[in-house]
Amino acid sequence: MGHSNMDHSEMDHSNMENPVMDKPLPNTKDQKEVKQQEFSNAVSDWHNQDIKGSDVKVAVLDTGIDKDNKDLIYVKGVNFVGDNKDNYDDDNGHGTKITGIIGARENDFNLLGIAPNSDLYIAKVADKNGAVQVENLIKGINWAINEDVQIINISLELPEDHKKLHTAIKKAHQKGIVVIASSGNIKFPGDKQLSYPGSYSEVINVGMLNIAGEIYSQEFEDKKVDVYAPGEDIFSLYLNDKMTLDTGVSYATAYTSGYAALLINNYQKQSEDYDIKKIKGELQNYLKPTK
Repeated sequence: MGHSNMDHSEMDHSNMENPVMDKPLPNTKDQKEVKQQEFSNAVSDWHNQDIKGSDVKVAVLDTGIDKDNKDLIYVKGVNFVGDNKDNYDDDNGHGTKITGIIGARENDFNLLGIAPNSDLYIAKVADKNGAVQVENLIKGINWAINEDVQIINISLELPEDHKKLHTAIKKAHQKGIVVIASSGNIKFPGDKQLSYPGSYSEVINVGMLNIAGEIYSQEFEDKKVDVYAPGEDIFSLYLNDKMTLDTGVSYATAYTSGYAALLINNYQKQSEDYDIKKIKGELQNYLKPTK
């Protein structure tokens, strides 16, 4: 949800209730909701071929990460909110959820990220309330470029175009980085507002599917969406070793980034060249409605 103030935005939270689960979930891998990770996209087939995102650098631009969570192994982190660059600990929870969907290691909950062996780079660009200053998002993008990442995940939305933001996105694109961003949640019936940076042509713009594999809301078809990924009832990690169940385009975006890491891992394993166009085409082939 974006402020009308052009200098800020918020993480694209869903309006649905998102309960945090304090107790371990028994056998979550057998529950319908967790089938999201095998949702007609053959994630388990990739894993069975030992394609798990190894040696693929994924930058997560969000609210930081729960640094104490043993199931999240990251390479490097930085904070662009406030003066302490090393204080990228997550005080909101959103960034931890996103990172968990992309790259959680297998844990006591039997939850496994889409690309559990990927190299995670964490840029804290949003504060404890989920508010984002555009200049901090730009800093995060430039940092990710300098770290030579292959994927940038941006699970947030801005309501308007920003020239300097677009310039940073173009720079990432020119470097061959796959930038994946949310198309924005549907906030009311008929909501067709474009969101940025997702709507830039250089970005893979993500819409969401429901648990049945259908487009969650028809409004997404008017939002220049490139791919559709599962976004309803998504399990992930949360602060203080808790689990969470969430619905939102943020989580579909993370799913897409994880899947892109699998595709790049496969290209690298086969010693084949790839580019953004190839990755986008494969994502469009795999991540789409099944009904």
